[in-house]
Amino acid sequence: MQFRIASEMVGCIIGKGGSRISDIRKRSGSQIKIEDAIPGSNERIITLLGTPETNQAAIFWINYYMQAEVTPPPAAHHR
Repeated sequence: MQFRIASEMVGCIIGKGGSRISDIRKRSGSQIKIEDAIPGSNERIITLLGTPETNQAAIFWINYYMQAEVTPPPAAHHR
């Protein structure tokens, strides 16, 4: 299974020292490969190798980390 993501989102999936991608692989059971940038594009191809279930779990965790990257933390409530 393959899909594309914006190159600027790759860092939030890989994490510091590869910690997040290792976590995603461990949690999902899917093998995950992130290709180099597509020439003339700002996208990268992610390849998932596993069963439909493990690939679905990998997609869940990839989306989770991407969403965490773009969602600002809730504003502090002042009293």
